[in-house]
This record gives sequence, structure tokens and C-alpha cells, in this order.
Amino acid sequence: MKHALFFSLLTCFRLSAATWFVSPTGSNEASGSLEHPFATIQHAHDQTSPGDTVFIRGGTYKIQENQTASMRRGIARVIYLHKSGETGKPVTYSNYRDEQPILDFSGVKPDKQRVYAFSVSASWIHVKGLAITGVQVTIKGHTQSISLESNGSDNIFERLSLHDSQAIGIYHVRGSNNLFLNCDAWNNHDVTSEDGRGGNTDGFGCHPTKGSTGNVFRGCRAWFNSDDGFDLISAHETVTIENCWALFNGYSPDFKPLADGHGFKAGGYGSTPLNRLPKTAPRHVVKFCVAAKNKSSGFYANHHPGGLDWFHNSSYRH
Repeated sequence: MKHALFFSLLTCFRLSAATWFVSPTGSNEASGSLEHPFATIQHAHDQTSPGDTVFIRGGTYKIQENQTASMRRGIARVIYLHKSGETGKPVTYSNYRDEQPILDFSGVKPDKQRVYAFSVSASWIHVKGLAITGVQVTIKGHTQSISLESNGSDNIFERLSLHDSQAIGIYHVRGSNNLFLNCDAWNNHDVTSEDGRGGNTDGFGCHPTKGSTGNVFRGCRAWFNSDDGFDLISAHETVTIENCWALFNGYSPDFKPLADGHGFKAGGYGSTPLNRLPKTAPRHVVKFCVAAKNKSSGFYANHHPGGLDWFHNSSYRH
């Protein structure tokens, strides 16, 4: 009877959600508790199961190149979240209480590799309250680095600060039903590749593949990014942008003119061959947004075929 009770309790314990902690002063040899936290988000991720929470303590995390989780096909994914939660049991990665974790990637400079600082292919996760900064570019030709790469579904990215990098803030391509909520991208400028004007450094880029539906940007803000604030070029499914701001894009903070500088570039396909265009162009929705003092325009359809839906937006002095 005692052994039966013991195993019953053990089973209940294993099925319950766990809470893990990460700290700049932690150790991956520790238990991951509040008193004995891990050192890296990647190590905490490797311990998670659906429903778990990883709390990330405040302070600056100086990410090192030897911490890179995956390096394949010319892409260095430094922090790589690939373990999914489940419906009703997301895995949460959050700042602890009102503390501010700052993930500094300025020391990650792999030769001839694109740097994707925080990469998510998992589904049913919630990432919130983190700052990502210092993401580097190491390639002189045409390239891009990314602060946060999103390729999963049913995820929430909330209150993320993506700033002072050579990288795009958030870049989504594959996956459905993602919410990007109250995120900020500012002062991002690739000074290394091509001519140094930062032509691939947007605040937010969303370019969903066929079938990647239901992606929403809500309450997000982009300013002083060297290219565009929000960019939806080459999208195969509808994207919704609502209650967002785009200010001063296409300029440096000292107002030196840089790359394109559209507040909301809401469509278009550039020089994509006709046989690669979607049979029906998606109608993106941009509503209740504000654009002010961007280098080129506030709201730009970018020659998008089939029309777009614009509701109750305000534009000022571009």
C-alpha cells in the first residue's frame, strides 16, 4: 500500500506543470529553482514540458558565440525554441515580476553566418517581457540578421523590446494564429552589409507562406529603423495590423536619411515571377494605426494587386 501511494504521488508530480528560473548569475548545473537558477534560456527550454513556465530574472545576459544552439545552412540560431506546448498548456518564457532581462548578442559574430538571435519553431508558447539587443551582421553582401524569428503557430509574443541591433526586430514567415502584442522595435540599422544603408532592417516583417493564416500585430511600435517600420511584402496570406505606430523610420536617431523609410509597407511582390505569385492576392488589414514623420510614406500599398483594407488610420508629415 505504501509503495502504491508513493508511485501515485510521483505520477501526479510528473504530470503537474513545472516552474523554472534563469538568472545572469545562475548555473546550468543547478536545479533551476528560484534559489538555484539556470544560467541560460536554452538549458531551461531543454527541461520544459507542456504547461511549464520559465521565469527569466532581470539583468544583462551577455550571450556568447559558443552558446549557439544550431548552426546550419549559413544560419546561426543562437537561442532556439523548438519544444512545443499543447492546446491549453502553452510553455511560457517570461520576465520575473517587474524585472527586465536584457539579452545582449553583441558578442555573437560567427563568420559568414546570418545571426538569428532568438528563433522559435515551436507552437503553443508565450514569450513576454524580454529585451533583445546588439544582434550583429557578419556578411558584407546581401543578407539579413533577425532579432526574433517566428516559424511556429498559436504563439503569443508580448512586450518584447528589440532595439539597437543590426537586425530586423521580428520576422515571421511560417505558422498560423500568432499574436504579436505590444512589442517595440527601434534603432535597428545594418551598417555592415551592402552599402550600410540598412535596406533589410525593418522593425517588423511578416511574409507568411501559403496556409500561414491568422497572424496579427496589435499595439506594436516601430521607430528609427533604417528601412521600414512594418513590411508585408511577398505575403501569401492576409496579415492584420491594428493599433500600431510607425515613427521616423528610414532615419537614424540624428535624422540621417537611410533606406526606404515607409511606416507601413502593406503588400506587393517586387520582382517575383508571375508563376510564383499567389493565385489570389491576400487583402491585408491595417486599422487604427498612426504613422508620423517617416522618410518616405506613412501607409504604402507597394503596388499590391487586388486591394488592401485600410480603416481609421492617421498619417502626418512624411
